Amino acid sequence: MAAPIKVAVLDDYQGISEPKFRALDPAKFDVAFFKDTLRPYNHPDTPQDVQDQLVARLKPFTVICVSPPPPLSQLPPLSHSS
Repeated sequence: MAAPIKVAVLDDYQGISEPKFRALDPAKFDVAFFKDTLRPYNHPDTPQDVQDQLVARLKPFTVICVSPPPPLSQLPPLSHSS
């Protein structure tokens, strides 16, 4: 059996989407929720080490659910849908 698809859900501070993602088959989808607030990647005051941490945090995921989109150009090849 194939490994579950890794899904990152960002910026859902109120947990509104969590019940819908929890309803997915855990054998098929490994969903992680990130509710903490991070400095925007492209903010002029965001230091390089923080940018690097954000990229490293998202690299393991095949699907990233977020608004606005993350720095996709620095992540491995992903499908992007806005």
